Amino acid sequence: MLVPVAALVAGAFLAGPTAEVSVPLAVALAALGLALRRGVGWSVAALALGLLAAATDSGRLPTDRHRFPDQQRPVILVGHLVGHWSEHQERLSVALRVETLRQGARVESWPVTVSLSLPAGEPPPTGFRFRVKGYVRRSAGFANHPPVPPGRWRLWVKSRALIELEPGDPGIELLVDGMQRVRRRLDTALRSRGGERSGAIITRTLVLGERWAMPVSWRRALRRAGMSHLLALSGLHVGLLVGISVVVGAGLPPGGRFGLVGAAVVLYLLVAGPRPSLLRASAMVLAAWSSLRLERPPVAANLLPLVVGGMVLMEPGLPRDLGFCLTVAATAGIIHLAPVLARHWTALPSRLRLPLATTVAAQLATMPWALPAFHLVTPLAPLWNLVAIPWTALCLTGCLLWSCVALLLPAVARLALPALDLLAWPYAALGAVTPEQTLVRPLHLSSLGATLLAVAMGTICLYPKRLLPASVVVLAACRLAAPGALPAAPEVIVLDVGQGESVLLRQGSRAVLVDGGGWRFGDIGSRVVLPVLADLGLRRLEAVVLSHPDLDHCGGLLDIVGYLPVREIWTAPGWTATRCARELVSKPGITVRVLWAGESATMAGWRLLALHPRAGARRGRNDRSLVLKAEAAGHCVLLTGDVEAGGERQLAAALEGMSAGCDILKVPHHGSSSSTSPALLEAVSPRLALISAGVHNRYGHPSAETLDRLARRGIRVLRTDRQGMIRLTLHRNGSIHIGLPSSPRVGFADGR
Repeated sequence: MLVPVAALVAGAFLAGPTAEVSVPLAVALAALGLALRRGVGWSVAALALGLLAAATDSGRLPTDRHRFPDQQRPVILVGHLVGHWSEHQERLSVALRVETLRQGARVESWPVTVSLSLPAGEPPPTGFRFRVKGYVRRSAGFANHPPVPPGRWRLWVKSRALIELEPGDPGIELLVDGMQRVRRRLDTALRSRGGERSGAIITRTLVLGERWAMPVSWRRALRRAGMSHLLALSGLHVGLLVGISVVVGAGLPPGGRFGLVGAAVVLYLLVAGPRPSLLRASAMVLAAWSSLRLERPPVAANLLPLVVGGMVLMEPGLPRDLGFCLTVAATAGIIHLAPVLARHWTALPSRLRLPLATTVAAQLATMPWALPAFHLVTPLAPLWNLVAIPWTALCLTGCLLWSCVALLLPAVARLALPALDLLAWPYAALGAVTPEQTLVRPLHLSSLGATLLAVAMGTICLYPKRLLPASVVVLAACRLAAPGALPAAPEVIVLDVGQGESVLLRQGSRAVLVDGGGWRFGDIGSRVVLPVLADLGLRRLEAVVLSHPDLDHCGGLLDIVGYLPVREIWTAPGWTATRCARELVSKPGITVRVLWAGESATMAGWRLLALHPRAGARRGRNDRSLVLKAEAAGHCVLLTGDVEAGGERQLAAALEGMSAGCDILKVPHHGSSSSTSPALLEAVSPRLALISAGVHNRYGHPSAETLDRLARRGIRVLRTDRQGMIRLTLHRNGSIHIGLPSSPRVGFADGR
């Protein structure tokens, strides 16, 4: 029984988030399995069923372009809530499972989960099933190498008046209303006199699973230490809840204790929301608790495939959810690999043996998914987790107890918030630990390479004396991960960071990053910039350059210095008063250099000369951008930040006094209509113009006027919103090799 179920789950995972499978292959395997019958045949058939379920997942977005909703036209969606309303990013949001979509005369089933978003400031509508009118949109993804796929669909609604309650099951409506009341009561207790306190933040994160409540710096620190899994609602939460329930119900008869534990687990699942990791943990705990009630000892190795197999059959798209893959893999590693490691590590103290084996097993088991997704190797993670997991358990226990008190006695709970602040202090203090101290290293690996590396490391952990086979596998994994021979010629790489800007100047293993893109919320550094640097084989940066402190230039730099060792930060004067720049220059262990026009430096094989701003400049933020003239291999690149008309006039005057212009121009301010004046083009005389802009951005960048001025001069234009990442290799013979690894970009078949 269990072998076919395990094969079913394995098949779904193979067609999961990192691989594709053809339907004919799955059908052929199913036919072969049915022909063989018996044990092997049923296992092959189950494997094929898992492959087929994931490949033909009804929740998967259609590949036919005409079936996507038009993002510029309103839609009417009918669907039901998945989880609870939460307020963040100055909006109210909740997951909505769509049943039907209507756009114009087109009505069809569209079984996709979207993020429904409302302006904050008014209470969310009550109910479970809704008819909603708004705009369905999602980010276009980032066309770098490696690429970042498009984001999840979001339904933007202008007003609560555009949401109508649809009739549904009265029992479900009543249950959902009750759970929403509990959430609102707890939310009120967290916000009252302490919504921004660290104790309230850690309670939201650990109890309710609202990761967005935790500052990005905390999340970044946990990720580089290999401890971001502590933020997931999973077995630790359910196990502690069961323990608290058993203690509370110690005086009850067996049937009462059984009912109390089951009610506590189900209630917490309803309050926190149906996250895959929490569903998996709750189902396993309830199944194990039921087995004990029936006087049949539970076997975790049997429960895992049964629970996961049932979840996959109910929701075939789950194997495409990274969180689901990680929680299942970690649980399987703890169940199967941890005891084996503990038995082999006889030289360790008995009290240390099993905890260390558990953390190592979970890290090895999740590596095939975690490395391709996060691009970070965290060798000290098992040691960090030896301390962090017990502390998180203590912190979670305190937060759970505080939440129960807050629901019954809010005034008493407010008095106890300082105790939660103390429990949350280590998470904030971890942000002061530098990347060098955690030994974190960027690494780009395919799923196959990550799997080989995990197998090799597991072999070394089990049989340290048999290094030869493991070394062969490690070498194979490293070969798959290697970016190839580092180019000797200097390179200019313009990253696709959406409506922002990030340019990498590189020669060999040394590089300078000029701006880093940025979002108002989230971590663009880990999601977009870090994978590119890891793929290029860069392990550190000589310097990062902040042209000006707008978030679409500064935010990504703030993220990157949290993951990579950086020697220096360069910026123009006067920016340290702004929040992003202030946080950037306050990072410990990094030298900060403030540059005026006329100052120069040699870094990573490039000679960099600051042309702007002039000493004492007091213009606006964009017009005081730090402008660099970068020279290498007889070529010149002008990096202009977001300078506007006044700054361009000063640049043109400065360039007129030089012997030559630049053959490559990074167009100012994303190609806005006021940029790239005729005077600047005359002074620079570029052969190539580079524009960084987001796909279908709301500013209309680059403008038609700017493109027309460039075209009239015969200047070739490369744009990240059309071609994606731009990679230029500069040769001493005057030639420039243009690499467009993601062109033509999806949606722009002509690549222009």
